[in-house]
Amino acid sequence: MATTAVFAEILIVGLQVEAWIVLLLLSVFGTEWIHLSEVKDFATLLTIVVLALAYVLGIILDRLADTLLDRFEKTGRGKRVKARFSKSAELEGPQNVATMRMKVMIESDGATRFLDYQRSRWRIARATVVNLAIAGLAAALYLARTDVDWPWALVPAACALVLVPTTYFAGVRIQDAWVARLVDAYTIVGVGPRR
Repeated sequence: MATTAVFAEILIVGLQVEAWIVLLLLSVFGTEWIHLSEVKDFATLLTIVVLALAYVLGIILDRLADTLLDRFEKTGRGKRVKARFSKSAELEGPQNVATMRMKVMIESDGATRFLDYQRSRWRIARATVVNLAIAGLAAALYLARTDVDWPWALVPAACALVLVPTTYFAGVRIQDAWVARLVDAYTIVGVGPRR
């Protein structure tokens, strides 16, 4: 199950990347060159290529999101934002997170599956923050290049300004829950102190 969850997580993130890449391509090259009727015979092959590319792009964006948000959260402003969003920004267990995670993985397959599911949700939220920021700008650029009046072209960017912090907030809360359950699992498997 954990492998399926990780595959799905990476695929979701990659499909998000493909969406804003398509918007950027359409912004630069327009839509006149697209003839969907000519590719219908290659639908299966095209689906495989889209999914394979989404997987690769998902891996890259997942790592990029991890790096960018980690750097942001180490800045003074980032620390303040995360502390404001987090229920327990400084939640600490009896060991560091990596040590607790490895010990739980060794001791309990069931707890590991549950924790991996929560961690996967957190990683999707984290990557979606970056994807939304880029997609909002890409959609605004695309609309600006069409016949849409300029105030309407700004709507995607305005939506991104609302959705990015909302998604970041959700990701921080999911991370809080993951760490809290990791501490619980570490305690339950008999290696941590009882509360």
